[in-house]
Amino acid sequence: MEIDWNRIEVGKQYLYEEKYHTQAKVTILENLTKEGDNFARYSIRIDEAYRGCEEGEILTVGKITKGEGLYLVSHMKFKTLGSSFDYI
Repeated sequence: MEIDWNRIEVGKQYLYEEKYHTQAKVTILENLTKEGDNFARYSIRIDEAYRGCEEGEILTVGKITKGEGLYLVSHMKFKTLGSSFDYI
């Protein structure tokens, strides 16, 4: 199940998917979102790499969460553990 980017919790593990490019089990290290921003941003660590990344790699990912441009990055998703990836 996809998680709303505004409900992501630091310290928790999720599946992260960026369409066909990146698929991994990750831990959220830090919420980098600024107050009042329409852009959610997180620092994540790759715990298990499935596609397009390496274990232990630290990435910063972001997504427009409201307003214009929302459709531009809609292929980036966080999902609960036990979910399946949309793109195989």
